Amino acid sequence: NVIQAADRMFLIKGDLDCRQVPDAAVRFSAHLDLENQVAGSLEFALDPVLLTHKTVMKHLPKNLRSARFDARVSARGKAVVDNRQVSSSMRMDLEAATFSLPDAKLTAKGIRSTIEFSDLLAFQTIPGQNVTVDAITLNTVQISDANARFSIEKGPALLVENIRFHWCNGQVTTEAIRFPQASKRYELSLYCDRLEMAQLLEQMGAFSAEGNGSLNGRIPVVYQEGDISFDNGFLFSTPGSGGKIRIQNTELLTAGLPMDSPQFSQMDLAREALKNFDYQWAKLVFNTVDDTLLVNMEMDGKPSGVLPFEYKT
Repeated sequence: NVIQAADRMFLIKGDLDCRQVPDAAVRFSAHLDLENQVAGSLEFALDPVLLTHKTVMKHLPKNLRSARFDARVSARGKAVVDNRQVSSSMRMDLEAATFSLPDAKLTAKGIRSTIEFSDLLAFQTIPGQNVTVDAITLNTVQISDANARFSIEKGPALLVENIRFHWCNGQVTTEAIRFPQASKRYELSLYCDRLEMAQLLEQMGAFSAEGNGSLNGRIPVVYQEGDISFDNGFLFSTPGSGGKIRIQNTELLTAGLPMDSPQFSQMDLAREALKNFDYQWAKLVFNTVDDTLLVNMEMDGKPSGVLPFEYKT
């Protein structure tokens, strides 16, 4: 709807429909002033609409075509032209979003964010934007209450200022990282604070475990060309504070070993000890060889009771 308000001034109102998203309608209003120089303004608003992978699949990169997601999105913004200068801004709200990559066994639920754009032409945000995620599952790893602080820079480029989340009843934080990088190799260190050892062993797929005691340390993670690897990550028990560990499926330690071999006798002793073990200190080291994650565990302590062995001469 176009209205001529003066000789060279026009008021415009209307709706913009999107064929790919039938329920989406952008309401806009604008004024155009041609009296002395070109000047004008535009305001627009998108009411909350459900966005799914089906509606935008054609516009996704090939490596994300298998992704599944849905999100409720709304936005409002404005642009002003004055004295040959253009300024623009927009606020976009993301609510109750879910995302999954079935091939990677990755699922994220409860994604929320409010993103403030300071320049739409450069697609740049105000520093210090936040996105929160209620729960993330990657294979057997379970993360909760994740929060990422980020900003979108000119280029465009994504600067992740820091990430923090709860894992194994402890806290994990990271330093800053920028995307994309020329080397396409991304390195990020996970700084771990008081992770419960029993939960950590279980989520890493090593053992079914119970007990108490926590671990602290740093786990460097490298992502390159779709592969995730660990480079000499280490976790130590809290100094001066030991704990108890009870591992249930200890038969994994002797699987494949001949019963008459010295190695079987050593590992059989270890598996009985780990069924109920009091430790003074513990250490875990993480490394990746090819596509296999190796977890090396060291503990200093003693079994909680007498082991079911006897010495025969």
